[in-house]
Parts: sequence; C-alpha cells; structure tokens
Amino acid sequence: MTLKRIRHLGPIPSSGYSVVSHAELPSTNNAPPTQVVIKTYMRSDIVRHNLESCIHAERAALVLLSNDNTGKVPRLLNAQATPTSLSLVMTLAPGVPASALPRPLPLNRTSRIARNLLSSLRVIHTAGVVHADVALRNVIVDCDNDDSVCVVDFGSCFVTGAQARDPSQTTTASVTAPEMLEATVPDPTADIWALGVFAWACMFGGPGPFRAETSAKVLELVENYATGRFEIIDAFRDACRTAGVSYDDDWVHAGDFVSVCLSRLPASRFAKPNSDSKHKDWRYAVDYERILSHPFLKL
Repeated sequence: MTLKRIRHLGPIPSSGYSVVSHAELPSTNNAPPTQVVIKTYMRSDIVRHNLESCIHAERAALVLLSNDNTGKVPRLLNAQATPTSLSLVMTLAPGVPASALPRPLPLNRTSRIARNLLSSLRVIHTAGVVHADVALRNVIVDCDNDDSVCVVDFGSCFVTGAQARDPSQTTTASVTAPEMLEATVPDPTADIWALGVFAWACMFGGPGPFRAETSAKVLELVENYATGRFEIIDAFRDACRTAGVSYDDDWVHAGDFVSVCLSRLPASRFAKPNSDSKHKDWRYAVDYERILSHPFLKL
C-alpha cells in the first residue's frame, strides 16, 4: 500500500501537532473501497515539539491492538515515512465523536455509552496500553449500532515498558488525572478518571466538572480538587440542581459512579493491585468485575 494510491476525501478536525484526513483505499476483487484515516506528522514538528516518544508509543500501541477485530479500537493498516513526514493509516471508526452528540443525554443513554466505552478501555488495557486522553473528541459513538464505542487517537498514550515522559504535555486538560500533574506515568486508573469526566459531560453537557477559560485554569481546578478544596459529590449535586433534575435513585447511582471514578487516589478508582507481570510498570489495574456491577452501568 502506498499513499499515492489512496484517495483523500477531506480533513478531519483534530488537535495537537498532526494533520488528520479521511480517505479511502482502492477496491479490490469488486469489494467496496475501504474507508481509512490518515494521521500525518511533519518531521519539523516532531523535532520542534519533542514528539518522538509520543509517536513511538502511539505506533507501538496500534501494533499491540492490531489483532483486535471488535471495532473498539482502530486497526493500523500501514505506516509510511518520508524525509519530511510520518503517516499512520488506520481504519475509520463509524459514528460521530461524543463531542458532537446532542448533550446533555438521558441518563440511561449515558449509562449505555459509558458501559460501551469501558468495554473499549478493557481492550486497550489488556494490551498493556493506557490511552491517557479519553476526551469527548476521541470517543467515536456509532448511534446506529446501539451506541457502540471506538476509542481513537493514541497520540498521548503510554505503553507498558516504553520510555517515560511527562503526561501533562499531551493529555487534554479536562481529563488529566491529578497524579499526572506531578509528571507521574499513569496506570489504567487514569483512564477511569477520564471515564468519570466523560460521564459527567454526557449527563450535563460541557467538558465535565473541571471547566474554565484556559487549559491552565482547568488544571488549577484539578489541583484544587486534588488538595481537598472541594468535593466532587457536592459539585455533582449542584450540577443536578442547576440542570433541574430530580435527585432520585438513578441520579444517586450516577453521582456515586462519577465520585468513585474521580477519586483523588488512583487506588480508589475501581482499582485493584496490579498482579500482571507483563504490565509491571502499573501499580494498579482496573477491577472490571466491580465497575461493571455498579448500578449506574445497569440503568
């Protein structure tokens, strides 16, 4: 496969230092063309913004996930380097970014999407990858397939055993877990923190509980919470009052789910001590049986 044979269909909005486009591969054996995403980094930007370790981790993660055929993550089809750029060709996930959904969403639909997102995260974590940027724009929801979820854009990810780096450099501010503010390499509980932010954003609209005019101010709010200056459950109840929702049992379950996901300490986020020697960099793993049994995810 060469990029010259690919038909470019148009740009895809993205953040960061890459250019993302929608394209299709030529059909073979009378099959329809394959819809793909091409993510291109210019080598000048790679050097200028010190992106080598990020891109190495992104490619390594996609290789680790390449055997998954569930549609919960994109599959890497090809990677091509030229003297001026590096391009990754991946399968296109059907659906729309969660940021484009008409939020706030009904509570039962938020529960369904959160459950599907958790299923995608389980695939990612099982492969030894922490996504580390589960922002609304990186969660593709297929509204025509029971709100199935594909998590995309691994440009901020961490692969177990790979080179360490400061996670606060690349992760979206609104989903940055407190421990990442201290340049701590995250374990999967950082993605559970982002799941809590995601659920809040679906319930109430906006980017989640930590909203401010600039990324720096958002991170300041995260730090204020981490140091005990306010409680998430109090903020959740305030959000319910502002939204005019009745704080019934379903909303109580929703508040508890968000509060556990957004626990200050990673050990309290539906976590268990990591016992997998393949992922020895991780202090904690996610207790999927526990989180999937939460009443909110059964609405």
